[in-house]
Amino acid sequence: LLKFPLKTDNTNLAILSAVLMSLNFFDCNHSKIPLTFKVLEKTSTYQDLNIVELIENSYNPVHLVFSPSLNKHFAIKLFPYKPNLPHLAFEKEVRVSSLTHDNIITVLDSGFKRAFKVDEKKRYFSYVLMELAPFGSFAEVVADSDFYLNSKLIRTYFHQLIDAVEYCH
Repeated sequence: LLKFPLKTDNTNLAILSAVLMSLNFFDCNHSKIPLTFKVLEKTSTYQDLNIVELIENSYNPVHLVFSPSLNKHFAIKLFPYKPNLPHLAFEKEVRVSSLTHDNIITVLDSGFKRAFKVDEKKRYFSYVLMELAPFGSFAEVVADSDFYLNSKLIRTYFHQLIDAVEYCH
Protein backbone atom coordinates (compact mmCIF):
# COMPACT_ATOMS: atom_id res chain seq x y z
CA LEU A 1 0.00 0.00 0.00
CA LEU A 2 1.28 3.41 -0.83
CA LYS A 3 0.85 6.87 0.58
CA PHE A 4 0.84 8.89 -2.58
CA PRO A 5 2.11 12.45 -2.57
CA LEU A 6 -0.08 15.40 -3.38
CA LYS A 7 2.69 16.55 -5.73
CA THR A 8 4.98 14.33 -7.78
CA ASP A 9 8.11 15.81 -6.18
CA ASN A 10 6.98 15.03 -2.61
CA THR A 11 9.31 12.45 -1.04
CA ASN A 12 6.85 11.17 1.55
CA LEU A 13 5.73 8.14 -0.43
CA ALA A 14 4.87 4.85 1.22
CA ILE A 15 5.79 1.44 -0.08
CA LEU A 16 3.48 -1.22 -1.38
CA SER A 17 3.48 -4.21 0.95
CA ALA A 18 3.19 -6.52 -2.04
CA VAL A 19 6.54 -5.23 -3.29
CA LEU A 20 8.09 -6.25 0.01
CA MET A 21 6.51 -9.69 -0.27
CA SER A 22 7.87 -10.08 -3.80
CA LEU A 23 11.33 -9.32 -2.40
CA ASN A 24 10.85 -12.16 0.15
CA PHE A 25 10.63 -9.51 2.86
CA PHE A 26 8.80 -11.81 5.26
CA ASP A 27 11.15 -14.74 4.74
CA CYS A 28 14.42 -13.16 5.83
CA ASN A 29 15.90 -11.98 9.12
CA HIS A 30 14.97 -8.41 10.07
CA SER A 31 16.56 -6.94 13.14
CA LYS A 32 14.02 -4.09 13.31
CA ILE A 33 11.02 -6.46 13.39
CA PRO A 34 10.03 -8.38 16.53
CA LEU A 35 10.32 -12.13 16.15
CA THR A 36 6.93 -12.76 17.76
CA PHE A 37 3.76 -11.01 16.78
CA LYS A 38 1.82 -8.90 19.24
CA VAL A 39 -1.65 -7.52 19.00
CA LEU A 40 -1.67 -3.79 19.53
CA GLU A 41 -3.66 -2.61 22.53
CA LYS A 42 -7.27 -1.89 21.67
CA THR A 43 -8.11 1.73 22.18
CA SER A 44 -11.44 3.49 22.16
CA THR A 45 -10.11 5.68 19.36
CA TYR A 46 -10.99 3.12 16.69
CA GLN A 47 -14.07 1.47 18.18
CA ASP A 48 -16.69 3.10 15.91
CA LEU A 49 -15.48 1.87 12.53
CA ASN A 50 -18.07 1.34 9.81
CA ILE A 51 -17.23 -0.64 6.68
CA VAL A 52 -17.93 1.56 3.65
CA GLU A 53 -16.81 -0.56 0.72
CA LEU A 54 -14.48 -3.27 -0.46
CA ILE A 55 -11.19 -1.84 -1.78
CA GLU A 56 -9.37 -5.06 -2.65
CA ASN A 57 -11.05 -8.41 -2.99
CA SER A 58 -8.48 -11.05 -2.16
CA TYR A 59 -8.11 -13.92 0.28
CA ASN A 60 -7.68 -11.29 3.01
CA PRO A 61 -9.93 -8.49 1.78
CA VAL A 62 -9.15 -4.83 2.36
CA HIS A 63 -12.06 -2.54 3.13
CA LEU A 64 -12.49 1.20 3.30
CA VAL A 65 -13.79 2.06 6.78
CA PHE A 66 -15.02 5.31 8.27
CA SER A 67 -14.82 6.54 11.87
CA PRO A 68 -17.61 9.04 12.60
CA SER A 69 -15.95 10.20 15.83
CA LEU A 70 -12.70 11.02 13.99
CA ASN A 71 -14.45 11.99 10.73
CA LYS A 72 -11.76 10.06 8.87
CA HIS A 73 -11.37 7.11 6.50
CA PHE A 74 -8.96 4.22 7.04
CA ALA A 75 -8.11 0.91 5.37
CA ILE A 76 -8.70 -2.32 7.23
CA LYS A 77 -7.49 -5.78 6.26
CA LEU A 78 -9.65 -8.63 7.54
CA PHE A 79 -8.40 -12.16 8.24
CA PRO A 80 -10.44 -15.31 8.94
CA TYR A 81 -10.96 -15.71 12.69
CA LYS A 82 -10.46 -19.09 14.36
CA PRO A 83 -10.53 -19.29 18.18
CA ASN A 84 -7.03 -19.61 19.71
CA LEU A 85 -5.40 -19.89 16.28
CA PRO A 86 -4.12 -16.65 14.72
CA HIS A 87 -4.15 -16.70 10.93
CA LEU A 88 -0.59 -16.90 9.53
CA ALA A 89 -1.10 -13.84 7.29
CA PHE A 90 -2.42 -11.90 10.31
CA GLU A 91 0.72 -12.81 12.28
CA LYS A 92 2.93 -11.56 9.43
CA GLU A 93 1.04 -8.29 9.11
CA VAL A 94 1.17 -7.61 12.86
CA ARG A 95 4.85 -8.53 12.92
CA VAL A 96 5.68 -5.53 10.74
CA SER A 97 3.26 -3.19 12.53
CA SER A 98 6.04 -1.68 14.61
CA LEU A 99 7.86 -0.30 11.56
CA THR A 100 7.82 3.49 11.48
CA HIS A 101 9.06 5.15 8.33
CA ASP A 102 7.77 7.95 6.12
CA ASN A 103 7.55 5.60 3.13
CA ILE A 104 5.71 2.73 4.84
CA ILE A 105 1.99 2.69 5.60
CA THR A 106 1.39 3.02 9.34
CA VAL A 107 -0.50 0.30 11.20
CA LEU A 108 -2.79 2.11 13.62
CA ASP A 109 -4.49 -0.77 15.42
CA SER A 110 -4.92 -4.52 15.23
CA GLY A 111 -6.85 -7.20 17.01
CA PHE A 112 -7.18 -10.95 17.17
CA LYS A 113 -11.00 -10.97 17.42
CA ARG A 114 -13.48 -8.26 16.53
CA ALA A 115 -17.03 -8.30 15.26
CA PHE A 116 -17.78 -6.54 11.97
CA LYS A 117 -21.01 -6.27 10.04
CA VAL A 118 -20.36 -7.74 6.59
CA ASP A 119 -23.17 -8.48 4.13
CA GLU A 120 -25.68 -7.54 6.85
CA LYS A 121 -24.30 -10.28 9.12
CA LYS A 122 -22.21 -9.95 12.27
CA ARG A 123 -18.98 -11.90 11.71
CA TYR A 124 -15.71 -12.15 13.61
CA PHE A 125 -12.32 -11.36 12.08
CA SER A 126 -8.77 -10.67 13.06
CA TYR A 127 -7.89 -7.28 11.63
CA VAL A 128 -5.17 -4.76 10.89
CA LEU A 129 -6.22 -1.10 10.68
CA MET A 130 -3.97 1.09 8.53
CA GLU A 131 -3.80 4.63 7.31
CA LEU A 132 -5.51 5.00 3.96
CA ALA A 133 -3.57 5.31 0.72
CA PRO A 134 -6.10 7.62 -0.94
CA PHE A 135 -4.59 7.38 -4.42
CA GLY A 136 -4.62 3.59 -4.57
CA SER A 137 -1.88 1.01 -4.76
CA PHE A 138 1.55 1.32 -6.29
CA ALA A 139 0.55 -1.34 -8.83
CA GLU A 140 -2.33 0.86 -9.98
CA VAL A 141 -0.02 3.84 -10.44
CA VAL A 142 2.53 1.81 -12.38
CA ALA A 143 -0.25 0.38 -14.55
CA ASP A 144 -1.29 3.92 -15.52
CA SER A 145 -0.06 4.52 -19.05
CA ASP A 146 1.14 8.04 -18.17
CA PHE A 147 3.44 6.74 -15.41
CA TYR A 148 6.11 5.58 -17.87
CA LEU A 149 6.12 8.96 -19.61
CA ASN A 150 7.22 10.84 -16.50
CA SER A 151 10.87 10.10 -15.72
CA LYS A 152 10.90 12.44 -12.71
CA LEU A 153 7.97 10.56 -11.17
CA ILE A 154 9.65 7.20 -11.84
CA ARG A 155 12.89 8.40 -10.18
CA THR A 156 10.98 9.78 -7.18
CA TYR A 157 9.06 6.54 -6.59
CA PHE A 158 12.18 4.42 -7.14
CA HIS A 159 14.18 6.41 -4.56
CA GLN A 160 11.35 6.19 -2.04
CA LEU A 161 10.98 2.45 -2.65
CA ILE A 162 14.72 1.86 -2.13
CA ASP A 163 14.70 4.05 0.99
CA ALA A 164 11.89 1.97 2.54
CA VAL A 165 13.45 -1.38 1.56
CA GLU A 166 16.80 -0.26 3.00
CA TYR A 167 15.08 0.66 6.29
CA CYS A 168 13.48 -2.79 6.46
CA HIS A 169 16.81 -4.55 6.01
